[in-house]
Amino acid sequence: TRTGALTTSGQNNGQSGNITVASQASGLVTVGAINAVGGTALAGTAGRSGGNVTINSKGGISAATLSVSGSAGAAGANNGGNAGVINITNASGGAITTGAITAQTGNATGAGTGGTAGSVTVTNNAAGSTSMGAINTSGGTKGNGGAVNLTSGGALSTASINANNGTGRTTRGNVNLLAGAAITQSGAI
Repeated sequence: TRTGALTTSGQNNGQSGNITVASQASGLVTVGAINAVGGTALAGTAGRSGGNVTINSKGGISAATLSVSGSAGAAGANNGGNAGVINITNASGGAITTGAITAQTGNATGAGTGGTAGSVTVTNNAAGSTSMGAINTSGGTKGNGGAVNLTSGGALSTASINANNGTGRTTRGNVNLLAGAAITQSGAI
């Protein structure tokens, strides 16, 4: 299964759509860049939500960058948009590789509240390796950080992971790394 770039981002004042790529056959699933971010908030409105992304395979996954962030609230006193949720699962055979993943809440303005945190969950049930680009689930202004859960039956490598809270909040996202072989973490958490 192979796709090019996939975009479901919202237009002005529009929520993003969700994206699911699932293969019932064995073999590598290759996915181009995914962009599912909330649309720009027009004057006097809240930020818009990012979409949820699900990728399932029975023979490995190769994905480019994935972006599911919420958008900022408009100037004044408006809420930030919710971040999307990313779930990537390989059931059997093969490796998982991804580019950078971004799932940030949109900035709140004035007395507005931050968007709901997103999360990133990657599970490779095969003995193959899992290699991740940089992951950012940090909160925008007044937003909490989102959880990051990476599980690999084989070796696991990842670049930086940023699950920090945004200004005006105190809750960071939990980060869990679990592997059946070596874990290599090359950037800051």
